[in-house]
Amino acid sequence: MPSAPPMPSRQGTSDVRDVAAPIGDILAAIGQPILVHKLNQPLYCNEAFARLFGFAGAAEMLALPDMQVLFPQAEMESIRRRQQAVLDGDAAACAPETCLRRRRDGSTIWVEIRRARVIWDGEPAVLSAVVDVSDRVAAETMGIVLRDTLDGFSEAILITDPQDRVILANRSYHALHPDRPERGAIVGRDYGAVLRAMAERLAASMLPGTIDVGAWVAEQLAAHRGVTGIAKDTFSVGARHYQRQRERVANGGIVTVITDVTARREFETALAERESVLRQAARIARWGHYIWDEDFKRMVDCSPELADLLGVPLPELFERARGKDRFLFLVHPEDRDAYASALQTFDGELFDRRARFCRPDGEVLHVHEVAQLYWSGASFGRHGLLIGVVQDVSDHVRGEERLRQAKDQAERALGELRDTQGRLVQAEKLAALGGLVAGVAHEINTPVGIALTGASHLDEEASAVKKAYDAQELTAEALDSFLRMSVEASRLILANVTRAATLIQSFKLVSSDSAGEERRTFALRGYVEEIITSLGPRLRGSGHALDVQVDPAIVLDSFPGAIWQVITNLVMNALVHAFPTGQTGRMAIAAEAIDADHVQITFTDDGRGIPPDIQGRIFDPFFTTNRAAGGTGLGLNIVFNLATGPLGGWIGVASPPAPGGHGTQFTLTIPRVAPRAGGGLDAALVPGAVAS
Repeated sequence: MPSAPPMPSRQGTSDVRDVAAPIGDILAAIGQPILVHKLNQPLYCNEAFARLFGFAGAAEMLALPDMQVLFPQAEMESIRRRQQAVLDGDAAACAPETCLRRRRDGSTIWVEIRRARVIWDGEPAVLSAVVDVSDRVAAETMGIVLRDTLDGFSEAILITDPQDRVILANRSYHALHPDRPERGAIVGRDYGAVLRAMAERLAASMLPGTIDVGAWVAEQLAAHRGVTGIAKDTFSVGARHYQRQRERVANGGIVTVITDVTARREFETALAERESVLRQAARIARWGHYIWDEDFKRMVDCSPELADLLGVPLPELFERARGKDRFLFLVHPEDRDAYASALQTFDGELFDRRARFCRPDGEVLHVHEVAQLYWSGASFGRHGLLIGVVQDVSDHVRGEERLRQAKDQAERALGELRDTQGRLVQAEKLAALGGLVAGVAHEINTPVGIALTGASHLDEEASAVKKAYDAQELTAEALDSFLRMSVEASRLILANVTRAATLIQSFKLVSSDSAGEERRTFALRGYVEEIITSLGPRLRGSGHALDVQVDPAIVLDSFPGAIWQVITNLVMNALVHAFPTGQTGRMAIAAEAIDADHVQITFTDDGRGIPPDIQGRIFDPFFTTNRAAGGTGLGLNIVFNLATGPLGGWIGVASPPAPGGHGTQFTLTIPRVAPRAGGGLDAALVPGAVAS
């Protein structure tokens, strides 16, 4: 057997030429796998090496023509270069190497190889001492996986060994440290030192004396070392709140998990505040809630507010409110049948009912109960809960009753007001008619008086002529004088009687229209002239002029009485309000067709106008600026009601009629054919329309 040097040292160096014992016996006795080779040619291996790589023995291994079966194909070239470097005496190539190698059956193992250059049979060769490190590599890999996995946790995780050395700390734990060290910076350090560094940094940010670093570290270490099973506690750092759980594991070490519960604490605080507000609201609004199970067998939850509302202690309420009858034992006897019927027909969709509940102290409450079946859980194995709210609406019910009474009273008052208004309107119409009668009587008085005088004179002259004739004293000259006088008197009588007849006819027409609501067809121009004739005495007495410019072709199928009332009221309103005392002015009535179906009537005066702040109120009932002088405030309100009512139109006002002008203009737009019933003109079609 050839000679070889002893095992290489840890430095893996150099040639050893002196051999003290047969090398084969020495290498065979070593339990560590040994291989001697020159490049890919195996020269020697012990049994331990052969077994490690799956061979039956060293002989089978040495029978291989080369060692390519042991090496991954992709690494063949790099392995050859490293072996050559060892043969060339490169000390760096002899450094330990952890690598993956193949076994005879194709499986792989992780090994650590230490190489040395030796002289085998007089030739340089490579001696490789091999250690199976598969378990170590697997553990290291698992440690890396565990570390990377724990780094993904938001919780801060720290693992210490039995000697309180840090063996693992994830990113979150490093971030929790005031110094924010790099990942892995505190691994291997003493846990007490880590705590001290944290305490010193915290103390530096606080007022002096706020924290005793030594005492705090001792307290934390004592709690850490005193863990026997699982220990939980909470602590705060500044405004942040944390929950800590420590657990001692089988090897004596301790796993610490720290969770930032600041958000949860804030949520719980906010939730508690909201619950407090909700309970306060429930007390103020006098309502409470309950929860029944799906089968309505028992009440599983009830708010104290509900028990207070019903006047029943909470334990008693749980005891008595059972089954489908729920609160039937509290329902007023007069409401009990209807309430029970509603319970029987309730299908879970919505229970919404009012009833009277009788408290044990005798007080009767009007309550509003709303309940609905709520399903929770998945479709398989889900369960239902009946959630309901009971609210005391006694004040609301009493308010509704008072509101109904007030409404009835208001409706009665409104009816009386309308009756009064109707009587006032009728009185206003009769007053206008009375004024018309007075004016016409004054107008008729003159022609009738002249006709009466002429007739009396004619009668006297005729009696004288007859007397002279009977006495045969009538001369031709006297007869001729009588005849001339008779012709003149007859002409005078006829003219004045005709004038009186015309006035009477006009009065009959206008008064008939003003006294009723008869509908007929009439020419607008002629009718307006008749109205102006009837107003003649008032107009002449005022000194104001009134012009009429009405298209003679306009014929209306409408209510002439309404037209008379509108024009009369507009003229009288102008006479009373438009002109200062002692000042004369002009008024004008005009009418024209604006399309085939509508007519526009305008009444204009050049008086003082209407102030802008009251233009929107002039059509309101009882609104007047001349109440001291007896104004009722109904004149223009009647105009508005007639325009929008029977005439089926709309009326607007503009004061002044145009920018820079003065006076007032009322614009009445009506259909040629008045509506039969209801209906009317859209105010949007009428420029300057003012709503009442």
